[in-house]
Amino acid sequence: MAKGAWWLPDKLGGTAVGEVGKWVWALWGSALTTILQNAQGWIAGHPNWTATILGLATAIVLFSIAFLKRSEHGSVLSVGQPDIPPAGVNWEHAAVAQDAVVGRLEKQIKNLQAQIETNAPLLAELERYKIAGREAQQSTQRDADLETNAPALEITYRAEDRAEILFLKNDGPQTARNISIGPLRWSEMRHIQLSHPPSPIESKHTEPCPITFHADGNTSLFDFVRSNTPSDAEATVRVGYSDSRSLYNFRRDFTLKTFNDGHFLWQPGPVKLRDAGDAD
Repeated sequence: MAKGAWWLPDKLGGTAVGEVGKWVWALWGSALTTILQNAQGWIAGHPNWTATILGLATAIVLFSIAFLKRSEHGSVLSVGQPDIPPAGVNWEHAAVAQDAVVGRLEKQIKNLQAQIETNAPLLAELERYKIAGREAQQSTQRDADLETNAPALEITYRAEDRAEILFLKNDGPQTARNISIGPLRWSEMRHIQLSHPPSPIESKHTEPCPITFHADGNTSLFDFVRSNTPSDAEATVRVGYSDSRSLYNFRRDFTLKTFNDGHFLWQPGPVKLRDAGDAD
């Protein structure tokens, strides 16, 4: 076989595309055999259109692979040619430039590491502030959720035959327990005596709580607040209680207001979680 034939490889193997070349050579031989056999059929007067078309198609595909498909090693059929580096490339200069880039990157990394080490205490302190801020926010949100779902006592006052009664209504979503009332405050304090400790009050229920308040002789609470409280002062009463499971303690301050028609308003403030340092 003459060397340099354009349609045959010099050798089948030895490079990364050697196996591909072998398959292409086998298919080329198969296509050539099919075309020759069909040519004999045409000469003998027995043409086979299907086989002829398949053979021609195979040959076209193989020619396309041979002349158009290229790889780093040349054409698919040029399996024995050694790699030739691109012309005009100075590999020594390229290696020097690459080393310079790597050196600059390493220097930048060292500078960043030094900055991180220098600012490490400041970053740690900043992280502590962030953690404390998150914990404070979570605590505030938790307290707000507890206060929103806490028992919410409301109080109305009634005097009947010199007897004074406070009606405690729980307008919150759960039972109020361990209820305490008083004392009365403004610039002074006057204690309010309960006839008996209030019973637990279920959600949306009202319970009467008789009281005894004789700060000056037989003066009622209504008369005392109306007569003895300075006009520029607010008389308040703090009510304390816990939730239905006695897990959390709450407080609610009421501002007492009297009216000429005998109405005695206990105006409620917001429900708050009760801290250990809260006064009764």
